[in-house]
Amino acid sequence: MFLGRLTDKPIWAPKILTISDFFGHLDSTPIPDNITLVFKLHESYCKISEKDISIDDFLPLGEMLLNDFNDIDNYMANPREVFANLAAIKNMEMDYSHLTENQIEAIRSFWNTFDPERLSQQQTGFLSVWDKLGDLYNHFRASLTEQNMAYGGMITRSIAEKVRNDRSLDIPFKHVVFAGFNALNKCERTIFNYLKIQQKATFFWDYPQLLLTEKQDPSNPVMKVMHEGGLFMKQNIYDFPSPENWEDPFNTDAAEIVITAASNSLVQAGAVYDFLEQIATQKQSGTPDSEIPKVDLRTAVILADEQQLFPVLSSIPPQFSPINITLGYPLKSTPAFALAEILLAMQNNCRETREGKTWFYHRDVTALLQHQYILGILGQSALELSRRLIRYNSPFIEGGLLQENSLCSKIFRKAGDVNELTSYLMDILTLIYRYLRGSDNYNGNKLATIESGLRNGQSPVQGTLFEEISGQELASGDEDGKSAHIQNSSVGKELNDISAAGTEGNIGSLQQPSDIEELDVHGEKKALEMEFIYYLYTTVKRLSDILSKLPVQPNPTTWQSLFRKLAAFQSVPFNGEPLKGLQVMGLLETRALDFENLVIIGMNEGVFPKSSPPDSFIPYNLRKAFDLPVIDNQDAIFAYYFYRLIHRARKIRLVYSTTGAGAEEAEMSRFLQQLYYEYPGKIIMETPMQKVSVPAIKELYAEKDKSVMAQLSRFLENGQARLSPSAMSDYLECPLRFFYKHVARIREADSISEDLDPRIFGILFHRIMEQIYSPHKGKVVQKENIELWLRDKDKIREVMNSAFEEQVPFIRQSGSEFVDLQGKNILIYEILFRYVVRFLEMERDQAPFRLADLEEKVAIIHAVNEKLKVNLGGIIDRTDEKEGITRILDYKTGSASNSASRLEDLFTQEKHGDKKAIFQTLLYSYIKSVLAGHDSIEPGIIPITKIFDKNFSSSITIDKQPVIFGSVKAEFLERLNPVLEELFNPTIPFMQTRVEKNCNYCLFRQHCFKD
Repeated sequence: MFLGRLTDKPIWAPKILTISDFFGHLDSTPIPDNITLVFKLHESYCKISEKDISIDDFLPLGEMLLNDFNDIDNYMANPREVFANLAAIKNMEMDYSHLTENQIEAIRSFWNTFDPERLSQQQTGFLSVWDKLGDLYNHFRASLTEQNMAYGGMITRSIAEKVRNDRSLDIPFKHVVFAGFNALNKCERTIFNYLKIQQKATFFWDYPQLLLTEKQDPSNPVMKVMHEGGLFMKQNIYDFPSPENWEDPFNTDAAEIVITAASNSLVQAGAVYDFLEQIATQKQSGTPDSEIPKVDLRTAVILADEQQLFPVLSSIPPQFSPINITLGYPLKSTPAFALAEILLAMQNNCRETREGKTWFYHRDVTALLQHQYILGILGQSALELSRRLIRYNSPFIEGGLLQENSLCSKIFRKAGDVNELTSYLMDILTLIYRYLRGSDNYNGNKLATIESGLRNGQSPVQGTLFEEISGQELASGDEDGKSAHIQNSSVGKELNDISAAGTEGNIGSLQQPSDIEELDVHGEKKALEMEFIYYLYTTVKRLSDILSKLPVQPNPTTWQSLFRKLAAFQSVPFNGEPLKGLQVMGLLETRALDFENLVIIGMNEGVFPKSSPPDSFIPYNLRKAFDLPVIDNQDAIFAYYFYRLIHRARKIRLVYSTTGAGAEEAEMSRFLQQLYYEYPGKIIMETPMQKVSVPAIKELYAEKDKSVMAQLSRFLENGQARLSPSAMSDYLECPLRFFYKHVARIREADSISEDLDPRIFGILFHRIMEQIYSPHKGKVVQKENIELWLRDKDKIREVMNSAFEEQVPFIRQSGSEFVDLQGKNILIYEILFRYVVRFLEMERDQAPFRLADLEEKVAIIHAVNEKLKVNLGGIIDRTDEKEGITRILDYKTGSASNSASRLEDLFTQEKHGDKKAIFQTLLYSYIKSVLAGHDSIEPGIIPITKIFDKNFSSSITIDKQPVIFGSVKAEFLERLNPVLEELFNPTIPFMQTRVEKNCNYCLFRQHCFKD
């Protein structure tokens, strides 16, 4: 742009290169990616150490070694001396010979695992690794040279050593201009110096005025120090001065700077929106139409944390179009990687039966069906499958039930070995790429388009189903006519042909969508998603290619671990069009660029600058001794990036978060603190006001209008419903809960229970006792009858197994093929078995007794007064007779009290919850007394969890006296009838309880704003 102003004649533009590309012109040795380099380093490590360490264990070690080798070469350190000193330091760190016996004993008393002798045995092998690092370095470099490969530092050192040894370089350019550099390593300085002497180079530095000013040293009033961002400045300017006629265009006008504190990432994104809206307003009111594109071009959104990309994209005002993204986005943070994790989890958790059927874990299936890609492709089918999971209510679901179409058959299948797992992931990723690539052409029938290809026998990545992208420009329009242009890059990057040999033969090729140019996020985001899919695909493919060359293939668990670790240091590079539109960039991408309007988000300590140094085996002091980069250099580099970026801007918004991980408070970057005190102009500190509306706390209630009274009429004399004792307990604890549950009939949200929860536990106990006692119903049960069960406990287990198959959904659905009783459920099964045995032992001691009925359904019409007659009813667990007394027994699997101080406690909101088992059993006793025609009924409660107590009794006591229903009937009805009158009184609404504990386990808490 600016070079074009120097002449009115056509000229060839100069070659513009990064420093690594420039070195590539001086030495053309190929540099493989880090994944390949780490695997090559692993081969050398195994040979030098003579240890067969797995690549899974070596990967983090290999990354650190590769970084250290790069630093040693870039800074031309003597590797033999570095590693010799490193081994000596490690040796001293592990030497405890200087400790006295008393010191060793004192340490051992504090640290129980401390054992100098054992440590020395373990450390002998460990130290041998340090002693061989020099050999590893040499072997690795020799191995790469033999294979015509190199890492970056190896190439720059080779070039620099040629210069240092007075050998000339073949420079393919007449002249080289180096612009905007800062932290030079020793190799770069050596090469720059050679070019300077040869008069083949010119140097331009870009240091802000603020960094040129010396500051007072706070620790020494006599000394002055340079700003940390200018750490390399003096040496650079001295060694490589700019031309004498060069004047650095400093910005003499103070910028308008606002520092904004945001409570979270969404508020940070909102600050971006506000800033851009201000810019848009200014350009509409004061900028000529011809200048509007330039205003966008001179505006940039900078992300200190790349993971803020999507919230920021969603917050950009629509008038900023196109938008160009230039940054490296972490692959592990992409939706594509999240999908891969779900697919791998689904493979790990699935199970196979002897019949060859595959069962998938419901949480994995649900997560997969809810993922944006799968939901987008399957559409209504995904929702139907989710509903099917709920209907089956099973933690595991058989794969055949999920394969309702060809696409689902591809997804819900078992991938066995590593080759199948690789093919499985690549097939699905390519299907999704195909969906994203052609979703505009599906005409509302995306799934049918994919299925047609699958039915014709095509692999999802073969033939016409997957169309290759090879150099042509693609434009996918949206309904508003906007488009996201994708064009293959022609500079610095070639498309890789990724042919894969899977289990079904060749799997075609998937090619990189391209650099992202003119991305209109308000129309389409598909270009981003395609880029994510592409890079994940390449990671899977690259791992497959590398592992295919190994003599032994890893198991799927190791493969997945490698895949995750490789993806951890992968970034998806977005390279936008720098001469058009609003720029969204990472910090590193802003080097040598200037903007008039800047908003930078994520300005937090630990993020900008990063608080941790790169992983390294070489300690700080040793790095300093050999002039290798240290954390101080990293801080200085970040400071330079920051101050250089803002020093020519006119309008700046700097945003940081006040909320850290969890409940921790985040800290603003120290660069903001420095700027606030050192910047000569005015800085505004602001906190966006967030509108938080707190609703006034009101008493909740439900009026009894005509529709509600119509529902209540179901419980009256001519109605079809009955008020059960448990429903009456709901009303006594909270009338509003009764309304939700029995009038509005709101049900708990459908979910899948994978454990034997208390409800199922209770159902099982009831059913087991029913099966054991059913043959004796209407008969006298003798001690001998119960002894038969106790002597044959296998028979008890048979009854239990039958009850489990009948009552537990995930066993009932699977039948004999697949029984999911394991872990916690096995423990519950055994606990239930113990309860059954203990209960039968108690019953034996109570025998003989006549078993009148089991699980008896009872109902009566209760006359509350002359006008109000109410249907009462329910199911009595057990009725028996002993010594002329009828007993009504209620099994309770939860905590249940069988004693009360006063009968009236059963009818108060404050105390009913603890006494509701007594109330319910007394109400059953009343119903039974009406049906039996007598009041000689003894109510009893059997809380299963208390049957092991030494003094256990099922009898109910009130005021410490055992209860025969006839003795309390009058008072019970005297208190029950007013409650029923209130329930059916249309003028008394269903009020929310004021007893907070009654809400603790209520299913309707959220309806009452308790959550």
